[in-house]
Amino acid sequence: MDTIDKDILLDFFNNGDGYVFDFSTDRFNNFTRESIGEELCRKYNLSKGKSLTKYFSECSDEKIIKLSTNLLRYYEAKLYDNSIYGTDKKHKQYEKCKCLLEKYKINSIVDISTIQNINRKYIISITKRANEDIQNGNFDSAITKARTLIEEIFCFAIEKQNQKPTDSGNIIKLYTQVKLLYNMHQNKETDKRINDLLSGLDKIIMSISEMRKKSGDSHGVGNKRIAIKEHHAQLFVNSAMTVADFLISVVNNKI
Repeated sequence: MDTIDKDILLDFFNNGDGYVFDFSTDRFNNFTRESIGEELCRKYNLSKGKSLTKYFSECSDEKIIKLSTNLLRYYEAKLYDNSIYGTDKKHKQYEKCKCLLEKYKINSIVDISTIQNINRKYIISITKRANEDIQNGNFDSAITKARTLIEEIFCFAIEKQNQKPTDSGNIIKLYTQVKLLYNMHQNKETDKRINDLLSGLDKIIMSISEMRKKSGDSHGVGNKRIAIKEHHAQLFVNSAMTVADFLISVVNNKI
């Protein structure tokens, strides 16, 4: 997790002057002990806010995600409608943090040691979660899940050929590598209708890549950010699932 994303989380949790939400020191120690097995204020002998900041600077992403997720749950249950903490500004910060954590949770699902588990069941599970986001009005989160799914499938396909992804995070470069490894280029010997479909696939993936730059939740993009409507988010998710499902079939036919 990079420094900017950590700062986004800490800006939401820390309320200045050493406070974290409405926790007393004892309650915060109890909360962190139950969440991650450590009493942070006791560990660092600092204020709640400084202890949390110190912990974020030295612990693993996995632990940051776990503690942050529990702090978000606390906010949802205790503070979302609170007159002090339930402001529009806090609500916007909360939604941003929630989407950010979803991104890291998805990205942490797949690594080389678990790559064999990427299959159609996995695609369906991520798509289901993205559709739940759409139903709840969290269109940016749905887009992040869908785009991340495509990136993971590309990396999965590349690893299955005992190759290393050229540039994880650049969906176009990953797709180019996949096409080379699996001979997915259009050619004169292939039926025109199949070539047309492959051409359409190129356009879908390009659009998914471009949409991620101008929407989604994991990067601030200023005035380039665009408002996503429900039917657009649904099209995005459905398109990503179609691409992922096709690529899994390609991989399974190759290995």
